[in-house]
Amino acid sequence: DLDTIRRKAIERKVVPADIELTDDEARALIFLPGFSTAGNVSQVAGRGVGMDVVASAVRELGGFVDLHSEQGHFTRIQLNLPLTQAMTRGILVALGDERFAIPYKGVVSVTRMTAVQLAEQYASAKPAVTLNGERYPLFYLGELLNQTPFNAETQEAGIRPVFLFKLGERRFAIQVDYQLGGIQLFVKSLGAQLGRIPGLSGATIADDGNVILVLELFELVRQFQRRDDRSIDLTQSPVVRRRPVVMVVDDSLTVRKVTARTLERNNLDVILARDGVEALGILHDQQPDVVLTDIEMPRMDGFELLGAIRNDPQTRSVPVIMISSRTGPKHRNRAEALGVSAYLGKPYAEADLIARIEEFLTDKRRQLAENNSQ
Repeated sequence: DLDTIRRKAIERKVVPADIELTDDEARALIFLPGFSTAGNVSQVAGRGVGMDVVASAVRELGGFVDLHSEQGHFTRIQLNLPLTQAMTRGILVALGDERFAIPYKGVVSVTRMTAVQLAEQYASAKPAVTLNGERYPLFYLGELLNQTPFNAETQEAGIRPVFLFKLGERRFAIQVDYQLGGIQLFVKSLGAQLGRIPGLSGATIADDGNVILVLELFELVRQFQRRDDRSIDLTQSPVVRRRPVVMVVDDSLTVRKVTARTLERNNLDVILARDGVEALGILHDQQPDVVLTDIEMPRMDGFELLGAIRNDPQTRSVPVIMISSRTGPKHRNRAEALGVSAYLGKPYAEADLIARIEEFLTDKRRQLAENNSQ
């Protein structure tokens, strides 16, 4: 019931009353922690936990949740997970001299376009390919991988393969330089470090013994959309927020709740994460204005999280405040070496925490104002 979702969102001040949410934005609210439209709450239902847990678990595995509904008819929730260690069929493609593997998952058609046709599309405001009356936003694989955009003048004459993908409500087309044929994929994990790189499902061994990276194109397109900020109908639009957003990362439920209440009292929106792994999954989808993190957490501690944030160009500039009972020089120096923005000991004064956050928010507002004036 989208009307009920919108009403509850305004009542709980999740969104301002003067913001008109689209249907996709309203549906996305059900994944927020603690958000519920239930009139009756029991021990097992109505607490706004279920969908948040599902979405967090799927993000942790590198996937995403696709939701589609029609009022009075049905609601479909589709969980999409990347390949981690499985045997499947795929397509071997080339980008210049580099080879990549693309799983067949989601491929609905393959078409061919000349370099001139592609150049005309990329020069338009919204490059796209149309199939059966449906529009597929068009992307060049080289640009998705942070290489060079497509340039018809430097390309060899001939046609180029374009793959059309559809999964749930998501549609897009990917152009590559060459299609090298089918490949049997035994996908292996890239390990703890490389496995966190968005857009990579894993790796496989080609017939010639070389290692081939297996791409997760849905994630690559989503990351490109964030970088390029192009308006395309590919995924659910983010909910527009007027208040600053602070992410709280702590394995203690009590600490998360207490900190969240403190921040909300000071007109700040809050995103909660149980550890560094969950925080990174959330950061793939939305970027807070400030991150507060504990040090000692399971799976990924605060130091590892801080390092990952600083090594990612998309999150490198986000202020990170580390809060820990470890106040000695050893931990403080390590945090400073990794690029921490501020380090507070437990227990901390609420006024001190809010002052630090406001300091970073003021700096961000000033930078935005300077950029807009240029």
